[in-house]
Amino acid sequence: MEKDITYLTDLILSNQVQSLIAPYRDISILISILFFVIGFVMLFQERFFFAEIRRRIFDFCSDAKKFTKPKKFVREWKKIEKLFQEEDYENMVVLIDKLMLQILISFGYVGSDSCGIIAFNSIGDSSFPNVDNVKKVCELRKAGNISLKKEEATQIFNLSKETLLKINILER
Repeated sequence: MEKDITYLTDLILSNQVQSLIAPYRDISILISILFFVIGFVMLFQERFFFAEIRRRIFDFCSDAKKFTKPKKFVREWKKIEKLFQEEDYENMVVLIDKLMLQILISFGYVGSDSCGIIAFNSIGDSSFPNVDNVKKVCELRKAGNISLKKEEATQIFNLSKETLLKINILER
């Protein structure tokens, strides 16, 4: 009882079978479209993701041979580490604020200080890691008289380091 393949294709393409599977086909198409829309919405909500892609493309196009981590940020971080070890917390906070401002600007944000950029662009932790620490450092620097205890300075230092690790400027 061999059946020809044309019989099977005619059966599958018949109006009765097509009307039977039409609702399931339509539902699966709608579910697929829904997942694509959700995926695109989540992708476009992640500003950090696009800023990082833009930075990498710009770095690569400017000098492909030197395409590694942004060396100026790493150099600045080494200065911050040295100030932390010397317990010069006031200058450490100032340099951390300058570094975070440079990073935000490299991500495509516009502004003259970190607090203004964060407030104007409504940046949250989903867009930039540890944004509360960046705001705190900016506010401390704006206050002028920076007097920190060792615990507070250690917390600021560690959160700043974690931020740089999350955005792939420093390596673990």
